Amino acid sequence: FPVTIDGVSNDFVIKNAETGQLSFISDDFDWCDVAVFPRYFTASPNAIVTAINYCKDNKKKVIWETDDYLDELPEHNPVSSQVNIESAQKLIEFMRKNADEVTVTTRMLQDKYGGSICPNSLNIDHWSNLKKANTGKLIIGIV
Repeated sequence: FPVTIDGVSNDFVIKNAETGQLSFISDDFDWCDVAVFPRYFTASPNAIVTAINYCKDNKKKVIWETDDYLDELPEHNPVSSQVNIESAQKLIEFMRKNADEVTVTTRMLQDKYGGSICPNSLNIDHWSNLKKANTGKLIIGIV
């Protein structure tokens, strides 16, 4: 099962219960031709680098997608306590150099990271028949 290393969730590594040895989970990538990596800020950078190198070594295309600018995260942002900016910057640079394609959501992110714009979007027609709560309060759902 995936493990936590130095307090960081690591989705690509398992721990052998008998030996305690950590192993990369190549099965997570063997089945695909293209691996899409969303921006990570809580996963282990070493695990991400290992996964991307594995994909590249096995002739799989790598796409990095991000909708966040983590290079200069302000302290008032609730996520800032979870992000090591220096580590994030190194990982972002690695992703930019090693991804076959980069997708971002805005022109500003495209200016910073390059790649193609794939805007956030919502087809409002899918939501037109929902019953609305009548609470008098604004209700926001985050996915």
